[in-house]
Amino acid sequence: MERRLAASEARQEALLALAPAPIFEVDDQGRVIHANAAGEALLASVGRQADEGLGRAIHPDDLRRVAAAWQAATQRGEDFQEDFRLRTPDGSAVHLRTAARAVTDADGRTTWLGSATDLTELVVTRQQLDRLFEESVDLLFHATRDGRAVRGNPAFARFLGGERTTSRAFLDRVHPDEQALVETALRRVWDGEAVVDLEHRVRDAEGRWRWLSWRVPASPDGGRSLYGIARDVTERKEREQRLEAQAQRDPLTGLANRTVFLDALQDALAPGRPAAPAVAVAYVDLDGFKRVNDQHGHAVGDDILRLVAARIREQVRGTDLVARMGGDEFTVLFRGLASCEDGSRLATQLAGALLDADGPRIGGHLHLTGSVGVAAGQPGALSAAELLSRADRAMYQAKERGGGAWVWNGRPDRPGGEDPARLGERRVSGPA
Repeated sequence: MERRLAASEARQEALLALAPAPIFEVDDQGRVIHANAAGEALLASVGRQADEGLGRAIHPDDLRRVAAAWQAATQRGEDFQEDFRLRTPDGSAVHLRTAARAVTDADGRTTWLGSATDLTELVVTRQQLDRLFEESVDLLFHATRDGRAVRGNPAFARFLGGERTTSRAFLDRVHPDEQALVETALRRVWDGEAVVDLEHRVRDAEGRWRWLSWRVPASPDGGRSLYGIARDVTERKEREQRLEAQAQRDPLTGLANRTVFLDALQDALAPGRPAAPAVAVAYVDLDGFKRVNDQHGHAVGDDILRLVAARIREQVRGTDLVARMGGDEFTVLFRGLASCEDGSRLATQLAGALLDADGPRIGGHLHLTGSVGVAAGQPGALSAAELLSRADRAMYQAKERGGGAWVWNGRPDRPGGEDPARLGERRVSGPA
């Protein structure tokens, strides 16, 4: 019996000595009666001897709470469980999670047997993450499956007008055109996928539509919630939209550029239904424009180009497309015509506005005319290049007549034929 008892005690001593967690036996005054190697190392780290106990090492901000918990456990005969900090000689702290139980020996003496878990690394890491969470310029959030934000960082709160938590569903803030996109992305997250760089518009606290780019890892708890990070990319999206608009617009007149016009013309002439509407193109070239630039300078020339662009826009319908092809050349695409004759009528109206005596003027005396060529066709009957070439040839025929004229190329009943018409020449008056 004595040998078995000795062997049992030896095993217990070995287990205590090798245990990685600090293990203590303390008296009712908190003095350490026994500690394993890890416990002694912990005492040394806080600059305490075993007989001094842990009470004096407890952080002042935690001492009253720990003392009250100890007294309550003693009075109720319950286990003691508490998290607290121990101060170290260098002023830092060791974060512990402790658990202890009272035991009474054969002599009636009560001591406490307990263990401690060092949470310092975990706590410090969490504090660092919390600091990053609080100070991040990105929107960080935790949301439930129904899309309601549970917690957000200050950037999230600023975006929502001060709310760090909200009961309003996130989808309620998403632009209607992109709600289906976001719903699909959320379903992917619930199914265990990650969503990266999803961009859509969200209404902010001031009612403005702003662009967010966000990424969400796969749901960490089986689809009950999600964690995400979003970045306000409104400035980038607006910059991209401006660049895209600039790539499609002539910077001087604001009209569509050559590339946009050719793409639109090709689409308008694509084969369609038998009753597809007719298409007409007017090609405009100013007469004597080089002389204006030479005599009056490019600034005056630019003013004329802007005035001509405005005059053309005034004469066309909302469905028509006006473009500057380059230099002093403009084109108009008349779409959705009931017949080619409608194209002739609209072109006549345009040419008349450009060529009459009330046409574009600079400084009250400089007056330019233009040569206009018009061609029409049915979708599927000819290509964009062919129709534009016909209008271009008609414009040069008008110019060969001395300018200030327009030519209709390709009557509906005579494809490819020519039916020239003149609208009275207008010459440059004044110094030009």
